[in-house]
Amino acid sequence: EMHEPPQVENYRTGRPGRRLVAGLCLAIEPMFTLGSGETRMLDDGWTIVAADGSLAAHWEHSIAITEAGPRILTTNQPADNLSFVNLETMKEVARIKIGGKPAGIALSPDKTRAYVTSPDSRELVEVDTVSRAVTRRLVLGGGPLGVAAHPKLPEVYVADWYTHKIVVVDTRKFVVVGN
Repeated sequence: EMHEPPQVENYRTGRPGRRLVAGLCLAIEPMFTLGSGETRMLDDGWTIVAADGSLAAHWEHSIAITEAGPRILTTNQPADNLSFVNLETMKEVARIKIGGKPAGIALSPDKTRAYVTSPDSRELVEVDTVSRAVTRRLVLGGGPLGVAAHPKLPEVYVADWYTHKIVVVDTRKFVVVGN
């Protein structure tokens, strides 16, 4: 699935939200419009546009919450970095150069590794969340964008926007085992 629970709205609903816990990965997708703020979905069942036809920008920001206290991992595409941010102070506590406009993030089941897609360099990058260092890089080709880790198996699934396939990576050997 592209969008998994929990559903987090782009706007205030007036209802209390889900508590953020370690291991949760989500995408915050704000949409800014020059018009009313009302939106509609196009016939393709995917594209969201401003209902009044005004200019709009929609951006996705991936966040992974770790066991190391109230921290988040988030990609910074313009700077080609993965940032570790302390949620209590909202200060960046570490910055790792990923390159290639990092996009998606998934955490290993034990939360010791983050898997980051790098669409421009066509790679999947493994980061040790304890030492905060890049440990391995795997060139996938195509355009790796989204990534999800299996909750029990040593596998990650990478969505390739260019080929429209899911690439399966064995995280023990760090090799492609299927698509």
